Amino acid sequence: MAELSIDSLQKGSDIIEDYCCSTCEEDYVSTEADFYCEICLKFYCCKCIHLHSQLFKRHSASGREEMCKWPVGKGMLDFIEKCEDHQDEKLKVFCEDHRQLCCSTCVMLHHRQCSKLTLISESAKIPTKADFQQLSEKLQTIQQKITELQNGQNDNLSSLQTSYTFQFQKIREMRKKINAQLDELEKVTVKALDELNAKLNHSFKTDVDKFSKLEVEIKSLNKALNAAENKRGEVAFMAYNKCMNKIQQTESYLLESPADHESALTFQPNPEIELYFSKLSALGNVEIIVHNNIFIPVKTNRVVFEEMHNIRGICEFPNGQIVIADDIKKKVKLLDQKYEVISSSDLSYGPWDMCQVSSNEVAVTVDDFNDVHQVQFITENKGSLIKCRKIRFEHICLGIACHQNDLFVTSRTALYHYTLSGSMVKKMYEDSSVWKCSVSPTGDRIYVTNNSQHQLLTLNVDGTVLSTFQDPELRGPYGMHVTSAGYVLVCGQYSETVLQLGRKGEQKVATLVEKKDGLPDPVSVYYSEKNRTIMVEGLNTNRLFLLTVK
Repeated sequence: MAELSIDSLQKGSDIIEDYCCSTCEEDYVSTEADFYCEICLKFYCCKCIHLHSQLFKRHSASGREEMCKWPVGKGMLDFIEKCEDHQDEKLKVFCEDHRQLCCSTCVMLHHRQCSKLTLISESAKIPTKADFQQLSEKLQTIQQKITELQNGQNDNLSSLQTSYTFQFQKIREMRKKINAQLDELEKVTVKALDELNAKLNHSFKTDVDKFSKLEVEIKSLNKALNAAENKRGEVAFMAYNKCMNKIQQTESYLLESPADHESALTFQPNPEIELYFSKLSALGNVEIIVHNNIFIPVKTNRVVFEEMHNIRGICEFPNGQIVIADDIKKKVKLLDQKYEVISSSDLSYGPWDMCQVSSNEVAVTVDDFNDVHQVQFITENKGSLIKCRKIRFEHICLGIACHQNDLFVTSRTALYHYTLSGSMVKKMYEDSSVWKCSVSPTGDRIYVTNNSQHQLLTLNVDGTVLSTFQDPELRGPYGMHVTSAGYVLVCGQYSETVLQLGRKGEQKVATLVEKKDGLPDPVSVYYSEKNRTIMVEGLNTNRLFLLTVK
């Protein structure tokens, strides 16, 4: 017989305790029982218990507050007695060799060779209350682990989708590069074709014009020759010699002219290109890579910029380009994979946070804590940053996070839920210090940093606080980032640390950056899936801290 399965546990959780009044059942009426008589071994509803009490005054019936005295309900009894492998059979035999409960079919199929088979009614050893308590605690522990694994796999599903989108975008980017290279080759080849075509056209048109001119001249000379043929003197001499000279010129030109040959353009494809592509089976290899979600730092680097930065937000596009929001310069900058600035976009005021909206678009909070409260959308196109639409708000715009069509914005004292178009859904949460925010890959958890209380809060989609995280290593929590696997990276500005928390945001998994690492006031953090690198930036510095992890 099979071991206890997850399916059976799930089905068992749906069992209803069906206690029906025994007296009403005799009249074919189903009424919920409220009492049980241990002497009569029957159940009674509130109506029938009065007649029972009158007839059997010495019988003591137990109400629902004493259900420990009631027998197992019919539905539960059916569940317990039913064989999991053979749903139509009841368990009747206990195999001591395998320590398994068996029905008749189980015995026939799997236990015929067993030496110790006894009827359950004869061999049943009643477990003690302590045994039941111990088993119940074990089941609760297992159920908790199952729930955690289920939640983890749900996060993995979301992470898988994020990974798929990321890798699919890489494939598309590669295809775009190949297309661009082919377009360039086509452009060069077509240009050569156009140049040859223009050259031949010019040559042919020149010949046509020359022939037309010669034809006119020949006709004129022929008329002059006919007119001077019977004449004497200078006129005949000049006409004759003029015709002779023109005939010599024309015959010489006709010998050099290719007019008697047909000219055409031809293209000979480079066979190496087609041969190379024919040998390829795909654009690359697609593999499953299992990463350790608990980051272990293996290498530390620092990128030194020419100017001081106040990076309030970091994002990465699928093509490997990095986007940073610089408060000092009031710019959003695009960096290549060598962290060189290749484009920038000016902002009206300093940015406070930034989140990725799509594969080539970011949203930046811009606020002067006076009249300007807005979110600026910026897209990347062919290596250039372009400002797009702008959403204005009535409240301060500080932190920002996005999940699909949902936009979350903090105002220092509240967390707001908007659509990407700017329509307000609701005010989700309110407190004295609501600083930065981030959202889980599945969109069911929102994380908020409470800077003054040194806390990281985890909320559900209704704004209910699910957990509050505090730790001596997290002082002045500021910016954070949620990985595609659902793990939370959070900066401690005052403690000068970066911590990794679990998916629920309630447990520290690792301390990635410590004060001794010398990173002052860390406020922005981002994990690059592409390079397995954590990027951290502090206030008023010209260095970007790169932490390679495994």
